[in-house]
Amino acid sequence: MTEISDTPYNLYEVGVNGGTPSTLFKADNTIVSLAVSPNGRYAFATRTKDTKGYFGREYSQDVPVTNHLIDLTAGSDKKILSSIRQTLDFTWSPDSGTLFVTDDYNPGRYIESHITRVWTYAVPSGTEKLVNLGWEPALNPNGSNVNSTQQGFIATLANGCNPEVASYTRQGEGWKRSSLEGTHQGNMFSFNASADGRTVAYYYSTASKPPQGYVATLSGNSVTGERRFTSINKNFESKSPAVSETFTWKGAKGDTIEGLLYYPSGYQPGKRYPLVVSLHGGPFGLEDDQWVSEYHRWTEARQFFAQKGAFVLVPNFHGSGGYGLGFADAVKGNFYIQQQDDESGIDRLIELGMVDGKRLGVMGWSNGGMNTNALIANDQRFKAASCGAGGAEWISCWGGSTYGDASTEYFFGADPVEDPALFKDPNQVPFYNAPQVRTPVIMFGGTEDEAVPVGMTWITYRGIQKHTKTPIELYLFPGEPHLMLQPAHQLRKLVEEQKWFDKYLFGGK
Repeated sequence: MTEISDTPYNLYEVGVNGGTPSTLFKADNTIVSLAVSPNGRYAFATRTKDTKGYFGREYSQDVPVTNHLIDLTAGSDKKILSSIRQTLDFTWSPDSGTLFVTDDYNPGRYIESHITRVWTYAVPSGTEKLVNLGWEPALNPNGSNVNSTQQGFIATLANGCNPEVASYTRQGEGWKRSSLEGTHQGNMFSFNASADGRTVAYYYSTASKPPQGYVATLSGNSVTGERRFTSINKNFESKSPAVSETFTWKGAKGDTIEGLLYYPSGYQPGKRYPLVVSLHGGPFGLEDDQWVSEYHRWTEARQFFAQKGAFVLVPNFHGSGGYGLGFADAVKGNFYIQQQDDESGIDRLIELGMVDGKRLGVMGWSNGGMNTNALIANDQRFKAASCGAGGAEWISCWGGSTYGDASTEYFFGADPVEDPALFKDPNQVPFYNAPQVRTPVIMFGGTEDEAVPVGMTWITYRGIQKHTKTPIELYLFPGEPHLMLQPAHQLRKLVEEQKWFDKYLFGGK
């Protein structure tokens, strides 16, 4: 849990060469985040009086957070943007006249699934407006920063696996959206523009190509003259990563599900291969078409499995970000709708003659671990499974997770005291189907995990261990939080997991 000090935070000014700090503003509560305008006169700050945690993921999501415009010259403090419940990011226009603020939004009580919107606050008129992006999925959840320019702003819009970078220029009282044209559109990440809007920098990547930094010229809506300026991980250039592509199929409710599909090394059309299904966290995460993030290097080693000769399917199941609020909100009261999407993706690959239905594996961390536990409790086709930082019962999560009450109420509509029968229903709580598990499963967790408490993993492990003869192992890493930090622990997880899949899925290969 993120702790906030009881002592109010004040603002000070100090010269770059040192000297005695001078007080700019005295606060009566905690300043959580801050951005000073380019002219140095104003500061935008998010503040709270809560001393038990912040960032909107607390136990009951009732943390009071307010947004403030501080006039550093006059020493005044004005509360603004009161319609925002969860401030995400913010930036000033080059002339200090407009403040751009993004928020995570859900019209319901809980901001579990959400879209990311853009607001403007005009200084000094005090006018605040929600920007009509003209794009229902709103901003890309994996990179929702706004770049302000002299002409307006540039943002990365949610577009499934391939987010779209677009510019917005003022048009009367509204904004005109223009998609940027360039050879890297759809795979430009961490996009940034200079204040004059003429030079842009980003990294280009795909699921098969490690990222490299690029600079380019923005002329109108065209990105031209792309020039690579980094040479990161030169040793990768001699290697052959798995070929990948986006893949779609029909999932739950007849909706189209999109995901990433990695091809096995040496793939030959017409031949069937093993399949490993790799399930992301959240469930409001998004797997987009870029090289895996830092924690994915050890939570789901997709390239390893492809090199061993397996397809790897990474579904963006219902609940994932990047496809609009309705798609993300589908898990509200229906958490295991994800399982239907996963299974239909497997079935589609078998139907296409690409995958051997008798050689299936599944893995995931956090929500991916919960999703994996649900699959092996209800589907006996899998030959090997890895469940990290996740379980199959919910009472321990409700009581022990940093945001347990909010998540449980959102996913199930009640807590275990309000509706005990719900939390004993095998259709809602796969733990009670433990005797049905036939998949050899290896489990992992950190002893200091406050997001998915280690008790959830322990209880799920005990259910399978006692009530089946299925091979099962549990590895707990001392002192580790939800995402393990020690390289030695990450490596041990990878080694034991690979040995497990080698034995049970790849037949000792």
